[in-house]
Parts: sequence; structure tokens; C-alpha cells
Amino acid sequence: MPEIKFYCPSWGSEELVWLDFSDKVKHAGYDGVEVYPLQVPHEKEEMLNTLQSNNLEFSLLHSEMTEGRDVEKYYASLARNLYELATHQAPELKPQFITSQTGREYYTMDQMAVCFAICARISEETGIKIVHETLSLIHI
Repeated sequence: MPEIKFYCPSWGSEELVWLDFSDKVKHAGYDGVEVYPLQVPHEKEEMLNTLQSNNLEFSLLHSEMTEGRDVEKYYASLARNLYELATHQAPELKPQFITSQTGREYYTMDQMAVCFAICARISEETGIKIVHETLSLIHI
């Protein structure tokens, strides 16, 4: 039987400092947390130290929210932010994976292929698996 790990999302608990949040997560029996850290870069060291001291794993969540409809800007922002997410690690603690909300529902299949290629390249370079949540390309 495959091993299943449970991660607690940090969204919805933003009012808690990392020490309190990670203590609650650990005591609730979670294996780790899901984090969207790009909006709070000043918390990176505190997050990593606290997760490491509580022996919790983590995954990162990625979404592009400011690039507008310009696909070239999206490609640049996608790469820049994935590289930034890859810095969220310590010598003894790396993200298990990045969940990327990749692309837009109005992108063509070719444009989505470019997005996936960017993610694959960065995953290869950083050693961090990138998995995708995508929007439907099929219009019903």
C-alpha cells in the first residue's frame, strides 16, 4: 500500500506566527504543511527554522496573479517565481514539491506546452519536483 502523507495548508492561519502554527500542525498529526510564501518573503527564515525544529515537511504553492493576459510576461514571471520558490530551503530541509497553478484557461495548447517546458527545466535544474494544477483547456 502506498504511503500517504497529510499536509496542512497555511492559508486560513495567516494570523498565527510560525511557531504557533507549526506546533498546532504537529500536534494535529500532520506530516507537513502547504505554503504560499511569495506574498510573505520576510517570513522565509522563520518558516524554515520552525518547520525544521518541528520535524515537519513542506510543499510550496505557486500561482501567477499579476501578469495579465500577456503570455510573454507570464512566461517570465513563471520562471522568476519558480526560481524564487526554489530558494525556500535549508541544508537539512527542502520542499517535497511545488504545486504550480500553471497557465490560463485562454492559453492555447502550444502556450501551455511552453509553460510546462519552463517548469520541467526549472525542476531539473533545482531538483524540486513541480506538479501542476491546470485550468481546463476543454470548453464545454
